[in-house]
Amino acid sequence: MRRSTLLLLSFALVAWVAQLVIFSGFVIDDSFISMRFAQHLAEGEGIVWNRGEAPVEGFTSFLWILVLAVPHVIATSLAEPLARVGGVLAVSGLALWLFRMLRARFGDFPAAFAIVPLLAGTPYVINSVSGMETGLAILLAGLGHPLACAGILEKDARRLGWYQLVALLACMTRPDYALCYAATMVGGYALAWRLPTRGELGRVAGYFVLPGIIYFAWRWSYFGYFLPNPFYIKAGGSGSQSIVYVGTFLVLFAAPAVATLLLGVRDRETRKLAALTLLSFSAPVGAYLFVTPMMGVYWRFLIPYYAVVPIGVAASIAVRSGWTLRVLVAAQVMLALSTLPLASEYAGRSGGFTNVLRDLGDAMARAHPEGEALVAMNDVGIVPYFGGWKVLDTLGLCDDPLAHDEMGQEERISQLAPDVILLHEPRATHEKYDMDALSVSYEEIGRIPYLRGTLHSDIVVWAQPQSPVAAPLRAELSATEFIPATLEPSPIQAVYEAIRTVYHGGSAKDAPEAAAD
Repeated sequence: MRRSTLLLLSFALVAWVAQLVIFSGFVIDDSFISMRFAQHLAEGEGIVWNRGEAPVEGFTSFLWILVLAVPHVIATSLAEPLARVGGVLAVSGLALWLFRMLRARFGDFPAAFAIVPLLAGTPYVINSVSGMETGLAILLAGLGHPLACAGILEKDARRLGWYQLVALLACMTRPDYALCYAATMVGGYALAWRLPTRGELGRVAGYFVLPGIIYFAWRWSYFGYFLPNPFYIKAGGSGSQSIVYVGTFLVLFAAPAVATLLLGVRDRETRKLAALTLLSFSAPVGAYLFVTPMMGVYWRFLIPYYAVVPIGVAASIAVRSGWTLRVLVAAQVMLALSTLPLASEYAGRSGGFTNVLRDLGDAMARAHPEGEALVAMNDVGIVPYFGGWKVLDTLGLCDDPLAHDEMGQEERISQLAPDVILLHEPRATHEKYDMDALSVSYEEIGRIPYLRGTLHSDIVVWAQPQSPVAAPLRAELSATEFIPATLEPSPIQAVYEAIRTVYHGGSAKDAPEAAAD
């Protein structure tokens, strides 16, 4: 193996391990939404948000719910570590498999260059340890594309069949993968300048279409809606949020790979493979220009589609040499390094929030262990999972009437009259809660800071004075020592706030905080 290849691999591996250490305590609040659904499924309640209520599809990854139900059957305490370790194993395992496969086909250096973002790219580390389904989505997308390329462009019927199965699982993990699948199938046969054979159509029908129809019909009848609730909540984008979300991803993470693919399209030898890879990547990523993404700057929804890129990049780079190759490699290394300081700041900010939420959930569980009280809140991950209360998700992901615009927030809160309202203050301002109206029926019983060094970083707890849970919850909040994170002002924090200000479409002080990221 050449020295240049060893240096590139060494850089990627060192960056991977170092960032795993930095983000060892990182977890996304939203990951516990999936865990709550999985816990109820494991208990025999079905896929429900609140025990004893109707099913609701407040998640986008049905397959991840099934995966997480397994540790909940064995021991609930295993769910979080297994979710996080599973994400790390999925991404690192994919990188190893891709390197071996690409090395055998294109050589050492192209294979090493192609997998650098998977290991050295901070967004991959963050999303692999987050506890979300992202690691599984990355794995399936990365496995599927080489199979599709071989199956369609090289007429390998066996691999085409395997691709159909992987694509089915990928769609069950992330429904928007269907866009990637459609672009790959249509684009592949168009680039190959042929129609699928009868045997290929049989594999498509038997391994993807028919099982997909059965699954889709079941989930539609079970949940009652055409798509999961997050798709309804996040529809109607195309403003500055979506442009920043997609644009920063392309510029700060995907630029060298996209440039490599464009160069590959120019070469006769690599034209079809590079063009198909570019189509498969661009279709789902471009679709997010028309969606309002409700996550932050580390591209959780886009990162899995970058995993389709390595085979096209390796093929394209294999025919490159000279200054073009050096520029592409240098750009990829620089981009991998550039996001690390910003990510470290993000981890500290988010860590303060999630640690406080864990303590708050535990306090609520102690205050009302029966779990029959109702709390309305706008960050519905960690606190509901550990608190065990019934929860009204005021954002609407886990509440059908809100998700489908059958009523507004204030009307829904008035209808259900929750015992407690728990508001993440910046998001409450951003979502325009009528705080004056709330104060008529509720009184503030707690204000919990989660981040020292910034304004408007409190979790505010309101309760109905006559509710039987008000007094014990107030006592638990007073007795609990909440330890927020502390951030010192820095240039990195200024960059972070600037990006968030544009992304969230408001002032930095009013923007949703780290859990929304």
